[in-house]
Amino acid sequence: MYLTRNGGGTWTNVTPKGLPEWMRISIIDASSHEPGTAWIAGNRYQLDDMHPYLYRTQDYGATWTKITDGIPADEFTRAIREDLARPGMVYAATERSVYVSYDWGRNWQSLKKNLPPVPVHDIALKDDDMAIATHGRAFWVMEHLDALRNAPDAAAAKAAGKDYLYTPPITPRAGNVLNVRYDLVDTTQPVTLELLDRNGKVFKKVSSTDTIPAATPPVGCFGQPAPTPGTGGGRGAGPPAPSKVTTVAGGNRYQFNLRYPNAPTFQCMILWNNQMGGPTIAPGQYLLTMRVGTKPPITRQVRITRDPRSAASDADIAEQVALALKVHDRLTETNDGVKTIRSIRRQLEATRSRTASANRPSSGTRSMASSRRKSPHKWLGSGTSPGRWCLV
Repeated sequence: MYLTRNGGGTWTNVTPKGLPEWMRISIIDASSHEPGTAWIAGNRYQLDDMHPYLYRTQDYGATWTKITDGIPADEFTRAIREDLARPGMVYAATERSVYVSYDWGRNWQSLKKNLPPVPVHDIALKDDDMAIATHGRAFWVMEHLDALRNAPDAAAAKAAGKDYLYTPPITPRAGNVLNVRYDLVDTTQPVTLELLDRNGKVFKKVSSTDTIPAATPPVGCFGQPAPTPGTGGGRGAGPPAPSKVTTVAGGNRYQFNLRYPNAPTFQCMILWNNQMGGPTIAPGQYLLTMRVGTKPPITRQVRITRDPRSAASDADIAEQVALALKVHDRLTETNDGVKTIRSIRRQLEATRSRTASANRPSSGTRSMASSRRKSPHKWLGSGTSPGRWCLV
């Protein structure tokens, strides 16, 4: 094995000391978390040596540590990959199965689950999913690795009788949803979840004590049927219905909507997108906090990523979101103004209607007025001074 640190200008032999002769190095995986750390997988099965060979370096290959404890001595290794989110979490592929280590490869445990006995030639990780390539038994995929990544810490919290908030997976903002998992011990206490930006400003706060508003029946305009709730209008799509923060014993889930609140609308508003949805939060680091009753809060880092297909930078998208929020505020001001004008108009029409009804003379009053026109002095009062009207 050779290493270059100057773009191929010079190479240094970093072969692990004591490595058996004629070893095939099938995989070299450089760590994405720690500079100078790398992992290698080798095998010698063609020499009738079925032992696993996995090594780790943390000093650019100056020294290597063999890491095979927990893998059967007759399962030779083909691949090793480090987890994308959790430092020190590593996956190993062998001739018959898959293994995982949470402590930099010092100890391995089976990740076989429902996988049949099959040679696993390589492992690919993408966001919150893992795919493996087998020899003759198709591709296999394991989704939602956040549960696997948090498994040791969640088990320790459960053993200690403590609540636990899972570290969320890396979340693309294009999905508009942050999946939150948490385990509860005490189900009698309210649960509050908060998502804060890097400046500590609360983006959104939800609680198990919140009241989920009942769905308002849609009202059509000009004799046309109203759109189906949650489907939007025209080319648009409506936001998902708000969910409840649950407090059941054991595992709970909540989906954080990553969009800012919608701008208000008014009846018979005509738009292709009939939802006036707020923009999605900008990519970057956020802080997720869970409070259970009066217990100390539990916090986790959250990373929201931009669409990798976009040429825009995080800073570009942040400016775009800031502009969209300014437009959102002006739309809010405008639409609230329309609703205020309509409210004033309704009040004026109601007042005019009541006034017209109050000033309309009854039949008895018309008869009295007719008789008074015949004797005006009696109507106006005694003496030479005329009478006066009374407002009642």
